[in-house]
Amino acid sequence: MSNQIVRKYNLNGNTIFVEKVNQTQYISRVINGTLTDKYDHIKLKYVTAAKDLLTVKQFFELIITDRFEQKNKDYIIKIYRDFNQVRHCKDMSEVLKYAKWASHFIPNTFYKWNDRSVENLRYVQWMVFDFELRKSNGKCFLPAEVYEIFNQTVGFAPSIIKDSKTKGNYHVFLKHTSINGSTESTYLFRRIQAKIVEIIGCDTGAVGANHPFSIPKKEQKIYYFGDNVIDFNDLKNWWYKLITEDNKRIKYTANSNGKVSSLTEHMVWNHPAIQALLNHEYGGGSRNQAGFTLALLFYAMNKDRKETINFLKEEWYPKVPQAGRSPYRLSEIDASVKSAYEKDYSGPSKEYIEALTGIEFNIKIYKSQSKRVERHNQNDNQEAIINYFRERNCEVKMIKKELIEDICKTQVSALGKPFSYKSIERNLDRLKKEEVLMWEAKPGRYVKPSIFKLNDGIQSEETVIEEDYNVYVLGEVIS
Repeated sequence: MSNQIVRKYNLNGNTIFVEKVNQTQYISRVINGTLTDKYDHIKLKYVTAAKDLLTVKQFFELIITDRFEQKNKDYIIKIYRDFNQVRHCKDMSEVLKYAKWASHFIPNTFYKWNDRSVENLRYVQWMVFDFELRKSNGKCFLPAEVYEIFNQTVGFAPSIIKDSKTKGNYHVFLKHTSINGSTESTYLFRRIQAKIVEIIGCDTGAVGANHPFSIPKKEQKIYYFGDNVIDFNDLKNWWYKLITEDNKRIKYTANSNGKVSSLTEHMVWNHPAIQALLNHEYGGGSRNQAGFTLALLFYAMNKDRKETINFLKEEWYPKVPQAGRSPYRLSEIDASVKSAYEKDYSGPSKEYIEALTGIEFNIKIYKSQSKRVERHNQNDNQEAIINYFRERNCEVKMIKKELIEDICKTQVSALGKPFSYKSIERNLDRLKKEEVLMWEAKPGRYVKPSIFKLNDGIQSEETVIEEDYNVYVLGEVIS
């Protein structure tokens, strides 16, 4: 006969049960987990027990598969004793050796030894969940019940379920077809994983393809349920369907509340996602893509190129982590700003802002018109001249000699070399002949300033800031 529960309360994240044994005796039980009645009546529909119990060696062989055997490719498995002591393993013998010494590992593999940032991920095949739920009476779920929870709730069957450090908690491994470690792929991975976490009720802090999990020790069992490989496209389509339904509800609420939100420049600059980018306060992602996204933001917000370069080089660059990573150079900032201001972009990508920061950003920022006459086969000198005028709203009033000197002073070639006076002068006259540039020399004894105009086809541009509840994947709206 079970004891009567007379009191239940939370203390330091744990649930305390006070049970009555008899008229004078009471006992307390501490539950290291989250209580739920959602799965109290889960039935064993697909399995009754695991197919096998794995050794640590068998476990790592299943996790790593044949990655160490592939020629001309280095795959790194990271194993941690603590987060100051790490080993970078390139073969199975190293993994097994350090697994005895270490406490955590990352199931997905990396390009480089130096850090575990998302941008260094090479091969992603495992989506892992930290399952810390308990039944409403405080009892633990059996591994087969955890398998059924995933299979019946989201329709995806785990391959491995292993004991966590805390008795009754589990790490649940879903195996899927491999994806690369690009920003777009890992962000999509994270969004799918977060949705499964939300539906089932797993630990929200254990999300991401580069998240570490505990290495199984002697007392912890590893349950094998079969090689249940999930097509990543199936995961993606499952998420598409759910997010489309969610987004319809969000849009309906936004459109039916009777309020119109007036988005301002101040709101954009103070948005948590933008602040995270500006101050480099986020946990990963490509530094180069972050710099380019900021350059596009400054461009769309009508900041001139010089202000953008000064901010990125003098304020943002010193905050960018360099230790343990391949060099991120100032020249890459120059290239990002050049692309943002000269190529056919209208503003930053909402998808990339969310991918880099992990913060929802329901704002679209763009220039309403950005039509330019594209000139093919233009040389570096002509490009420098055209860029000079674009930076100055396509019109300047100067003496020709001073104009050429200023172009040579302010513009830099793709190789980082200055332009010669004669080359700029020659190409300036050529652009006039082609009617790309227009000016008239002022008559008189003394040289007078002329008005130089660039016939660039640019119409008046306005910055548009508007709400955007669409969901983007690889630049395409999916809902």
